[in-house]
Amino acid sequence: MYKSNNITIFKGENIGTVRTAIDDKGRITFSLIDSCKILDIKNSRDAKTRLKPDGLSLIKVEEGKKAHTFITEENLYRLIFQSRKEEATKFMDWVVEEVLPSLRVKGYYSMDNIFQSKDSAVAFITDYKNVLIKNSLLEKEISETKEARSYMKRTMRTYRLTDLEDLTYKLNYSHINYQALVNFLRNKGILDDNNIPFQAFVDKGWFRIDTHSFTMDKSQVVIKRVCVFSKGVNAINELIKNSGGSI
Repeated sequence: MYKSNNITIFKGENIGTVRTAIDDKGRITFSLIDSCKILDIKNSRDAKTRLKPDGLSLIKVEEGKKAHTFITEENLYRLIFQSRKEEATKFMDWVVEEVLPSLRVKGYYSMDNIFQSKDSAVAFITDYKNVLIKNSLLEKEISETKEARSYMKRTMRTYRLTDLEDLTYKLNYSHINYQALVNFLRNKGILDDNNIPFQAFVDKGWFRIDTHSFTMDKSQVVIKRVCVFSKGVNAINELIKNSGGSI
């Protein structure tokens, strides 16, 4: 780890390098390009469109150079959830266990950073009130982050499962996209209007539903990931074939 101006650079063994910075609101942010590279997300611009706009900051890494997009901690977790790579779990562990504690405990996320501008000072006073409340909230945030990381580990370690969103690739029907597939499964009475399988098909061993909830931006977030067992893949493939291969 080393620091230059507002940029603190972390290098993880067998992970990669990520630049971090404190934005003008006093928030810890991470380089979008660096994070995408670690997660093997090829198109950072496309990934950016799926992140919350208020969690994006433009920060200059070098004077006179073009500003880079940095993302907040919450947006970083959203980005991690977009990755299906083994690196995602390693990156999550490294960020939670090494990067964030270093930034907070060693003072890079400090009162100087927070009060460097009027906006960041107001944000701090509004959100935290005082240092004791701030510390309490940070402890809670770390706990919730570990919970989210645990969820990721559970959902990413099952190699015999196929994510519902990846099912069209698994079935290898180039003319069928995801929306057409879920509409077909809805019409067959397999999925509900939220693309969640009915319990009868879960009981048949076609699907597994992973449900996880955690607090983000003071709101309760519920994530449901639908995974398809090999039995379900084969059964859905037969349904498509029986429909003439066109749905």
